Amino acid sequence: MSSQQTEPVQSAINGRRVLRLILLIPLLVFVLLVVGISIMFLRSDVASFRPRLPKIRQMIEVQKEATPMLPPFLTQCLHEDGSSPDHFTARCFLVRYGLCETDALRWHTRTLFWSWSLWWHLSEAERDLLYCACLSDGAGQTGIHHLSMRLHGKPVEKLTEPELAALAVASRSPVVFLKNRSRLDIISGELLRRIKAG
Repeated sequence: MSSQQTEPVQSAINGRRVLRLILLIPLLVFVLLVVGISIMFLRSDVASFRPRLPKIRQMIEVQKEATPMLPPFLTQCLHEDGSSPDHFTARCFLVRYGLCETDALRWHTRTLFWSWSLWWHLSEAERDLLYCACLSDGAGQTGIHHLSMRLHGKPVEKLTEPELAALAVASRSPVVFLKNRSRLDIISGELLRRIKAG
């Protein structure tokens, strides 16, 4: 084979190598990014979250005594928009344990890692109870049972579906919705219609 014939072949081979390299660089960056985030998460989980897990489990037990059985319709309302209450719960714990005094980037990173830790260590039912335990009734009491009494004058177990929908909506921002009942009625009505529509 002459040198003129081998040159296009070698060029094609070199071109493939360059293409592979171009494709491998983003993949390598992605892998390194995932590994870095995983190491940071594990460090947060081991050093920050796990030492507090026994106290967190105690809170779940206290909430379980206050509301032995969360109505299934309430948990459906809490998860209706596809979001998890874990993010809110993580923020509550970071404030509770004095881990919120930091810059915005660190705050969001800690919130994300703590929400992952909640998902990793606790079942969905336990996380729902924990979310309910963190809720404020706007008058200094915490727990969804207190919010239920403040909002409807009845315990959670005795609420109707429209009242449960209103409770789920109010849980997102109790102080705001307790002051603006008409807005609460509109948003909870929309939530109820979405659930009934399937």
